[in-house]
Amino acid sequence: MFDFANSGYTTVVITAVFNAYFVAVVAGGQPWGTLAWTSAIALSYALVILSAPLLGAYADALACKKRLLLVSALGCILFTAGLALAGPDTLVVALIFIVLSNFCFGTGENLIAAFLPELARREALGRVSGWGWGFGYIGGLVSLGACLAYVTWAQAQGQSAEQFVPACMLITAALFAIACTPTFLFLRERS
Repeated sequence: MFDFANSGYTTVVITAVFNAYFVAVVAGGQPWGTLAWTSAIALSYALVILSAPLLGAYADALACKKRLLLVSALGCILFTAGLALAGPDTLVVALIFIVLSNFCFGTGENLIAAFLPELARREALGRVSGWGWGFGYIGGLVSLGACLAYVTWAQAQGQSAEQFVPACMLITAALFAIACTPTFLFLRERS
């Protein structure tokens, strides 16, 4: 269920909605807007790369992968909701929230992948991983569909992107929170 839950973040925030909003509205359509966006994404992934070995060793030593996964999920959810504050003249806030939300997303990806050997036999790892990715695509489409339904309604009401994109960030965060709950209720960690 975690792949289903977190894929809405990448679909709505990174790929389809917020990235365009960031460049057009937050950066005011300036030519450097795309550079600022890609630099923030690159920084977030650099932080994931640098911290992953340390977090992995810590999680293994203390058998706390699930706890760290919860922290990363909550971080991604909260910072995604924080993106609802992004608008004109909020460049620094938006950059901070996108770096932090994507860092939490990437960290969560590493942590959930570490559970795969506990969830499947060696010969079934590829199949279980593939099913997870498949459910992730479905989750991303559900989040995107919910946001696009809201955008369609909001545009019919005469709302602008400055009004409906922040709501899409809240929708995405809420769907992530709801859909990841079963992971934390049912996933067991080997000690």
